Amino acid sequence: MTTHGVVSSKSLESSTTSKDRPGSYSSTMSNGGDEILLDASKTAESPVRRTRSLTISPVVTTAEKLDSLLAEPVLNLDAMKKLAWAGLPNIARAAVWKILLGYLPTNSARRKDTLERRRREYREAVEQHYDSSNEPPQETTAQTQGSHTYSRVGHQDDITMRQISVDLPRTCPGQALFHIPEVRLALQRILYVWATRHPASGYVQGMNDLVTPFMFVFLSEFAKKGTERSILTMTDMSVFENPQKALANAEADAYWCLTALLNDIQDYYTFSQPGIQRRVHYLRELVARVDSNLCTHLEDEGLDFLQFAFRWMNCLLMRELPFPLIVRVWDTYLAESDGFALFHVYVCAALLVSFSEELQEMDFQDLVMFLQNLPTESWTSKDIDVIISQAYMWRTIFGAAPSHLQ
Repeated sequence: MTTHGVVSSKSLESSTTSKDRPGSYSSTMSNGGDEILLDASKTAESPVRRTRSLTISPVVTTAEKLDSLLAEPVLNLDAMKKLAWAGLPNIARAAVWKILLGYLPTNSARRKDTLERRRREYREAVEQHYDSSNEPPQETTAQTQGSHTYSRVGHQDDITMRQISVDLPRTCPGQALFHIPEVRLALQRILYVWATRHPASGYVQGMNDLVTPFMFVFLSEFAKKGTERSILTMTDMSVFENPQKALANAEADAYWCLTALLNDIQDYYTFSQPGIQRRVHYLRELVARVDSNLCTHLEDEGLDFLQFAFRWMNCLLMRELPFPLIVRVWDTYLAESDGFALFHVYVCAALLVSFSEELQEMDFQDLVMFLQNLPTESWTSKDIDVIISQAYMWRTIFGAAPSHLQ
């Protein structure tokens, strides 16, 4: 990553060590997520004898560590956050996300009852607020034909429903999962019920993107063994052992977790969206500090940060990064106390500055086109880990003294 300006990547590395960053453990050598411990008790021996004294501890994976934490009577939340910060294994992500969002309690004895109660409360909210006559007849499925009869009086011309219906077909266009009729109707119900229960903001474009990581993660919980990673490409519900139950439970869980997320950034979606305005301003000030040449170039070309960064904040980079990498980034956001609000700004800054050299060669028109279609489609988890690490270093420097960015 190349930076230009007051702070460079090399100078930042000296201020932050691996032991300082959540999820890092300096006492071990990493080997693909597992830990290898070295026996250093015979350092005076010959190289041959030292080789023989090398011992490998029983492999303890992140998933096993999380299983152990989840089994504790009262879960150690800080320990879970450290593991989540560096990225979660697919098998554990659903349970961890629910706890980190406060949807489920840290007390293991209360989790089952809490989960059943919250899912029941969502079904009751659907019955109260959602009118199934808004669903296209050709897409009605077993999920909507059974015992659920939605009683809220609604109309086809309902403004909120019309907007949601317009937005959903273009939500995550590259992920077939969200265009399965049953899944799309579940997303519709979530968004409509949320909007009805939160009239201060109502439904705002962008929320349709934010619900999809939750639906993917929570549906993955119910996928047949070995198919969890491929459900994004599925075109029907055959991948699930019990499709109706899987969708009903994932829908309820996604609703409550979306609610928790939006509570943290609620001023993003109220009148005039002041939260987004502030975050974009903060992003501009941050980039001016860490890469003044880039910031000056953008402004000399007449490009206002709002022209590209508004969407970065409104949709939390959902349209700028491949979907699997969004899920990875959210692992870290959930481990941070201000992940979706403030830490996200640092991630946006690191993402922008990573393209600094290319951007400084572009004129206004090319800048707009480039920033609306970032070339990240081939990125892997290694690429996004670099962005997250850079964001963490800048947050370490500036986070304790935000006045430096005013």
